Amino acid sequence: MPTVPQRFVVEVEFLSGGVRFAAETHAVDAVDWTAAKRAAFRQADDSIYDNDRIPDLTRRAIDRTTGDPAPVR
Repeated sequence: MPTVPQRFVVEVEFLSGGVRFAAETHAVDAVDWTAAKRAAFRQADDSIYDNDRIPDLTRRAIDRTTGDPAPVR
């Protein structure tokens, strides 16, 4: 497992009843995909789309990093 953070580009989709209604892209620095996804979800917690009034709200993370993640310098 790498210990040097790398830059990931994570698209967070917001779904209602399984239907996508919005998406945001977050650039995060993390040591692996799991940590990158977790960081992107934390950022998405502050989104206008993350709203308890939206029925059956779920989120999905998609790795939009092109090629290998770049080391953070």
